[in-house]
Amino acid sequence: MFDISGLGVFSVGKLTGLLYLLSVLPSLQSYLSHSNISKELRPLWLFFIFLTIVSLFNINSKDSAFFDFSIFQNLILLVIIINHERKDPGILLNAFFVYSLGTTLLAFLALQGIGISYSADKRMTIFNDNQNVIGMRMTISIIIISFIIIRNKNNASNLRYLLFIPLFILFPVMLATGSRVAILTLAMAFFLGLFLIMKKSSIFKKVVVVLIGIALFRLLVNVVNNNELIMSRLEKADDGDLSQRDVIWAKILPMINESPICGIGSTGYTEKISKYYYGEYASPHNVILEVLVNTGIIGFTFFIIFLVYVFVISYRYFNKSNETLALLLLMPIAGLILSAQILNVKVIYIIFAFAISRKFYLIKQDMKFVK
Repeated sequence: MFDISGLGVFSVGKLTGLLYLLSVLPSLQSYLSHSNISKELRPLWLFFIFLTIVSLFNINSKDSAFFDFSIFQNLILLVIIINHERKDPGILLNAFFVYSLGTTLLAFLALQGIGISYSADKRMTIFNDNQNVIGMRMTISIIIISFIIIRNKNNASNLRYLLFIPLFILFPVMLATGSRVAILTLAMAFFLGLFLIMKKSSIFKKVVVVLIGIALFRLLVNVVNNNELIMSRLEKADDGDLSQRDVIWAKILPMINESPICGIGSTGYTEKISKYYYGEYASPHNVILEVLVNTGIIGFTFFIIFLVYVFVISYRYFNKSNETLALLLLMPIAGLILSAQILNVKVIYIIFAFAISRKFYLIKQDMKFVK
C-alpha cells in the first residue's frame, strides 16, 4: 500500500506487479496459453468483451472510459498466474503463504500503533486503506494459515504449528476494522472447513472434529461477544443498517429494469448513479447487481457460468485430493460478491487462478488412472 511516488499513483504493490510481468516477458506466449483451460476462461472473456461493447454504446459526457483497463489487466494476470502454476506446481500455495506472512507483519505493526487511525465510529484503518478491505485481507490470511497448519501431508513439518502465532495477531486486527463481511466470511469458512474435514474422516475423527469445532466456535463467539465494536455493528445489521448499501441498491434496481437484457454498461451506470451523489461515482456494493446493471442478463449469464466452473473444479479437486483450500477461499469471494466488489480486486483473481489451476492436477490424476 505504500505509495512510492507520493502522489497516490504508484504503490509498492504496482511496482511488484510490474516486475512480475517483466519477469515473464521472455516466455510470454507460453504464459498466455489457454490449453486445457479455455472452456473455463471463455465465459469470463465473453463477459468482459460484452461489458466493453455495451459501455461503448452508452458513452456519455460523464463517462467515456468504455474499456476497463483494470479488469483487462486482471484477466491477463489471471491467465499468466494459472500458467505459472502449470509450469511450477505449488508456486501459488507458496505465494499465498508469503501473502499471509506479509499480512501478519502489517497486522503486527497495526497492533504496535504504526500507520493506524480510527474513523468516527471507532473502526481501525491502516495507512488509510478501506476497513472492509483490511478485514477481508486478514480473513483470507487466517484461512490460508489455518489450512497450512491442519494440512495432513506425510512431509509436513511440526514447525507449522508455530503458525498459530500469526492467528493471534491477525484475528484482533480483523475485529478492530469492524468489518461485518470479514467476520461473517470467516464464520462461513469455519463451518465449511469442519464439514469438509468430516466428510472425508472416519467416525472417530468426525466425533473429534465436532468436539474441537464446538470448543473453537464457543471461544470465537465469546471473543466476538466481548468486542463492543463488532457487536454494535452486527446489531445494526440485524436492525437493517447496511451502511447505505440498501439505499444504493434501491437506486440500481430501476436501472436494471431499464435494460434487463444488455444492461447500460459501466459508462451508463456512472452517468445515472452520479445524479444521486452530487456528480460522484458510487459503487454498487454488490457484484450481482453490478453485473446485471452493466451487462444485463447476457453478461450475468457469462459471469455465473465462470463462477460455476470455478466451484466445480474446486469441489472435484477436493474429492480427489482431500485438500480444502480451493473451496475455503471461495468463501471470501462469496462475501465480497454480496457486499462489495471483486471485478477490480487482484487477490480475487489470484484465488480464481488457484482454483482453476487445480484442473491440471485433476488431469494428471486422470492420466495416471488411465495408465
